[in-house]
Amino acid sequence: MRWIKRLAIGVLALVALAVGALFVVPTERIARLATDQFEQATGRALTINGSVRPTVFPSLGVRIEDVAMANADWSAQGPMLAAARLDVSVGLMDLLGGAVSVDRLELVDPVVLLERAADGRVNWDVAPKTAAPSGATTTGGGSTTLPEISLAEARIINGTVAFIDAQADAQHRVEALDLTMTLPSFQGRAEASGSALYNGAAVTFDGTLDGIAGLLNGDLTPIEAQVAVGGTTASVTGNLGMSPLGFEGQLTAQSNERATLFAAIGQAAPDLPSGFGRDQITLQTGLTLATEGSLHLRDMTLGLDGNSLRGDVDVFPGEQRPKVVATLDSPGLDLSALAAQSGGEAGPSAAPTTSSGWSNAPIDVSALGLADAEIVLTTGAIGLGDATLDAVSARLVLDRARAVITLAPIRAYGGSITGEVIVNGRGGLSSRVNLALSGLQTQPLLTEFLDFERLVGQADVSVNVLGVGTSMAALMSSLEGSGNVSVGRGEILGLDLAGMMRNFDLNFQGEGARTIFDGITGQFSLTQGILNTDDLTLSAPLLEALTQGQVNMGAQNLDLTVVPVLLQNAEGAGISVPLRITGPWSAPRIRPDLEAATLQQLNIDGAAIEDNARSALQQKLAEELDVAREGVTDGQSIEDAVKDRVEDKVRDALGGLFGGN
Repeated sequence: MRWIKRLAIGVLALVALAVGALFVVPTERIARLATDQFEQATGRALTINGSVRPTVFPSLGVRIEDVAMANADWSAQGPMLAAARLDVSVGLMDLLGGAVSVDRLELVDPVVLLERAADGRVNWDVAPKTAAPSGATTTGGGSTTLPEISLAEARIINGTVAFIDAQADAQHRVEALDLTMTLPSFQGRAEASGSALYNGAAVTFDGTLDGIAGLLNGDLTPIEAQVAVGGTTASVTGNLGMSPLGFEGQLTAQSNERATLFAAIGQAAPDLPSGFGRDQITLQTGLTLATEGSLHLRDMTLGLDGNSLRGDVDVFPGEQRPKVVATLDSPGLDLSALAAQSGGEAGPSAAPTTSSGWSNAPIDVSALGLADAEIVLTTGAIGLGDATLDAVSARLVLDRARAVITLAPIRAYGGSITGEVIVNGRGGLSSRVNLALSGLQTQPLLTEFLDFERLVGQADVSVNVLGVGTSMAALMSSLEGSGNVSVGRGEILGLDLAGMMRNFDLNFQGEGARTIFDGITGQFSLTQGILNTDDLTLSAPLLEALTQGQVNMGAQNLDLTVVPVLLQNAEGAGISVPLRITGPWSAPRIRPDLEAATLQQLNIDGAAIEDNARSALQQKLAEELDVAREGVTDGQSIEDAVKDRVEDKVRDALGGLFGGN
């Protein structure tokens, strides 16, 4: 903070200008002396291009017009400070007593330019050309000790502050700055308040600091500050240090309108759903800014509408990106607005619709590259509209735009979900899902994620699939992997397979129809978004059914053949009527597979004809060989009897040929 001291010493040179005016010293000479003293104190030239006029009433002072302070020699951006007018008034009696009492310091239309070079140099790092000017002393250690200064009122009227950060390739600009500050003494309480426009957004602020002298000497100094941007307010109380920069205290913030805040930072306000801060955001936390630049939140409570998160958050600076480490917990979260949104514009989490299918809108994963992170989240129940996650325990590791979410476990849909979800945003987008789902209720699960509500039961599912693409449509059309499924006792709504088969009537489907089953088991594979299965088996009290075929995950289409067979204890036992299930999965078409049924019947008829022909031939041979049916012994078939009779005939013939007995 040496630069503040040196600027203060420079101000003393301007006070000397006012004193000189009192004794009727020519203003040109006083101005020259004042600018020389300012340059000696700060190392920067002070140029006065306008008039210099002394004032005597109501207080001793001077008015300087068109004044400018030179920038650092490495900058090509023009003056560091330029003002249309500078007014300084001092207390004469205090000045005669050896103290500097500034009644008024006013800058009109100032333009302040702050710069950080690419190599880290800053233009506000000022240094004196020689030893401290008269009116200031130095301690044995060489530090400058200011005379006692009080500032009754300092004002900036219609100021502009621009910050050019070449190191971060960023620019910031504050306009219409009106600032009022009082400083009874360097050891006393300083107060400041004001307003400004930041990127066109109105900002108001006020604060107090207990002892500028201690702050300038590197001490931790008590501070209170408040800032408001539209419907967003924040306040801090604690201790501030400037050499090096650090803070320890409390932060309180709330926001019920974010358009102004995001306009201030040059971003479009996000369209937050309810439960994510759409109506209200509150924050209370212990806040520490460590001297090495890390930020620490302790005992944080974050409110997002009716939801709340508690925990600790650490933010560490990095060479390429910051790193966030957090441990968060919540008694429960209401995220039902996400389910409501899925019925609108398609997006990464939107449920598919028959008319539009998966969204082709690009999925923006650039946010994955903004920071690295290690976040542990534990919550109670999470409401998702029609579905509820009973409890969540998850860990997120984000490293160079690659996120790994470990579920350990999630209690949901009556069961549990464990495994990993990986989202890789390095040079595109890919995602791997490797999950084990145990004891999940299928109807709410499939309704929520696939808009399919016909299957009721409790399932165990394992799935390991990879998708690559920059939209949901591309991801679903690229799926590769495998999995298996096992569903316990349940039912299929809208379809009565046994009724169809017993009555040869396809009208056994629709509302009110159902197929009760004891279990469903099967395996599947995924190739280029096509799910294939050849052993999906349904077991029911009256029938069994084998399902084979494919599901086009990208096109949301079904192409399956179900071969149900009525069991022996059912009416019409043995009947099998293959069914074709085709079309979109939200409105599939179910019809008999006539080709398969015809081939099946031909196979049955062919076997019967073959059996009949064989039986007739055997009967004819028996007659020719004089094998009476009553001569067939128990356990002996006509075919065997014929064979025995043929052997006897051959034996007799051979005996006669060779003269045997």
